[in-house]
Amino acid sequence: MTQSPSGQFLRTSGLVVLAMGALFAADTFLAKTEEKESRIESARLFDLGQSRLAEGHNSDAVDRFKDALEIERGNRDYQRALAQAQLAAGQTADAEATLNDILLNDSTDGSANLLMGRVLVKDGRTREAISYYHRAVYGQWKDDGEGNRLKVRFELIDLLAAQKDSKDELLAEL
Repeated sequence: MTQSPSGQFLRTSGLVVLAMGALFAADTFLAKTEEKESRIESARLFDLGQSRLAEGHNSDAVDRFKDALEIERGNRDYQRALAQAQLAAGQTADAEATLNDILLNDSTDGSANLLMGRVLVKDGRTREAISYYHRAVYGQWKDDGEGNRLKVRFELIDLLAAQKDSKDELLAEL
């Protein structure tokens, strides 16, 4: 018994559709596996960067955070950590560029505004830094918003107290 040409076509088409479905499922599985492995690797590099920063190996921490960001580009926690390490390593221009990227996406990021204020103070741009401290005080914080706002306000008060020409601003903050 021979198959008709239309029956043979349907059988071949069915096999092609089945093969396409199997390849799609395999591709989806592999993509999810790769994504999971990438997240694990970026988290490992981030943790390594955190420990290197805590140990005072700031340049090495910068490299680890950059590596983590290469894998997971949009992670703001990684970007903030990179900026913090760049500041600690004395790379204020790089830290400012990193923080500008964060603040372009979210100008209310309290932690990024605080770091930017610190970068500007280190560069001797105190007047400009004060506005970032204010943004940090009124900004959004991921954890312990009230506690962080209070710490930032006291840091700002210390900064203003060190300035001889900002007594009125100091009184306003107090």
